[in-house]
Amino acid sequence: MADFSIRIRGAIPAEFVPADGKPWQLARLDDNIGWGNATGATHQPWPATPHGVPLPDADVLGTPHFLSDEIPRRTASNPWRVTKSITTGNTIFYCCKLHEGEFGVIVIVE
Repeated sequence: MADFSIRIRGAIPAEFVPADGKPWQLARLDDNIGWGNATGATHQPWPATPHGVPLPDADVLGTPHFLSDEIPRRTASNPWRVTKSITTGNTIFYCCKLHEGEFGVIVIVE
């Protein structure tokens, strides 16, 4: 099991930036991923469709697919344990639930 951090940076729309600088985060099942918010705004990573549309609350809240609570400015999230997407399997698309145009990808490697 490994721990990864994705940085949230820039103005709104902010960017989700994995530590290795790639446009996606590679991870294995059960790895931990956290988001560090380096911006002046609150953000909330949320599972999305491949087109960046947030998944409905009913599909996310209270499930292993819930990525994070709101992350206040200049703080970090609790770690999320990587699990397959309910809609796209080994590719997890996510967006910021609070700001349109903020989008990221986690790819599960086995």
